[in-house]
Amino acid sequence: MNNLLASDMRRMVRSKSFIWLCIVAPAVLILSDVIMYLAARLIDIEVLIESSDLVGMFESRYAALVTALFVSCFLGHETVTGCLRNKIVCGNSRLYCFLSSCCCALPASILVHISAYLMSFVCGVIFGQGFTFDDTFFKYLGLRVASTLVLSVLFVAITYLFAGNNGAYVAGGALTSGMIIWGLDILSKLYPDDGIVKITGTKLVIYQFVDKFVPFSYPGTPVLRSPEVYVMGLAGTLVVALLMGGLILTRKDLK
Repeated sequence: MNNLLASDMRRMVRSKSFIWLCIVAPAVLILSDVIMYLAARLIDIEVLIESSDLVGMFESRYAALVTALFVSCFLGHETVTGCLRNKIVCGNSRLYCFLSSCCCALPASILVHISAYLMSFVCGVIFGQGFTFDDTFFKYLGLRVASTLVLSVLFVAITYLFAGNNGAYVAGGALTSGMIIWGLDILSKLYPDDGIVKITGTKLVIYQFVDKFVPFSYPGTPVLRSPEVYVMGLAGTLVVALLMGGLILTRKDLK
């Protein structure tokens, strides 16, 4: 297991997707928002550039997507081209292969956050206002990082679900894009500007369940619930991802 993990880590660090998606992409996305704010200032629209706003927009729109794309590029290539099958032929168990891939996805996910937070902080200090390091900051930071880490394991499981065909390259990104779009609707329906929730019945129950227990929703919604609710959602999603990944890989016919 240690040799397999070390080999996967070395290959990940050397991959172009690791550099571009985990380091460059978050910084570029933050910078693009800053440029839009600066352009608004040029036409006499007063806007305050705050680090918290910059990173908040990135987390709600892109953090999970960037992580999903990295997992799809890095592991998708492995599953489609036969590298995974070769690992198993060399004596590595399927479960160890899955766990090693999960371990690779975790630091990549953390690096996405580091890049985004650093760029947000620098831009806020230069052009507006930096972070306020209070309880709210750390609540959001902890929840955002934890949710993306759990989702990265889910993306690994989804990629293995499509092992052997080109769906491995797009499955995680497609799911994340759909959840981001749906999440915007959930946010507008459960947290309307007028404070009046207009949806009822089954739709309300589903929206509340997703908002409470599905980590895709966590980066974009206010941290209003007790820690126990978020822990349940994160733990439940992690268990589902591990079980799904383990069962799929042990049973799947790898060509």
